[in-house]
Amino acid sequence: MARAQTDLPRMQNQPPARRVEAAPPLAPDVVEPVKKRKPQMMRQYELVDRVKAYNPNTNEDLLDRAYVYAMKAHGTQTRASGDPYFSHPLEVAAILTDLKLDDATIVAALLHDTIEDTEATRAEIDEKFGHEIGALVDGLTKLKKLDLVTREAKQARTCASCCSPSRPTSACC
Repeated sequence: MARAQTDLPRMQNQPPARRVEAAPPLAPDVVEPVKKRKPQMMRQYELVDRVKAYNPNTNEDLLDRAYVYAMKAHGTQTRASGDPYFSHPLEVAAILTDLKLDDATIVAALLHDTIEDTEATRAEIDEKFGHEIGALVDGLTKLKKLDLVTREAKQARTCASCCSPSRPTSACC
């Protein structure tokens, strides 16, 4: 008659053998995809700290006012990705801090979409932030419009080269 494993003789002072149960599998059968966490937007004090790191005489009040103004102006606007609209001007401002640019340029980066995409006006920007910053913001807005006109002109040239009365416009454009 065969003895069970637990009935085997054991050495003196050795504890009785324990039953080993099957361990759970190391990985689940179905692996859930890892959700990518969207990076948080840079906070106001972080932007100021970045500028102060290379310019200890920075105008903190100006940077603070521009950050708050742009964030409020964009409000709850979101991009197609679902990100807050304000994230783009803030990222542009962060890049400019890496380049160690001056306060006016960084403020213009924060405000660069306000005239075009919010109810903000050039006059209001001039009043709150000064004529120099207003001119920078306005210039950036005009550059964007110039780029749009250039793309439309390029598309028109492309279309004109392949469209003809015998070939409808919808066939190529």
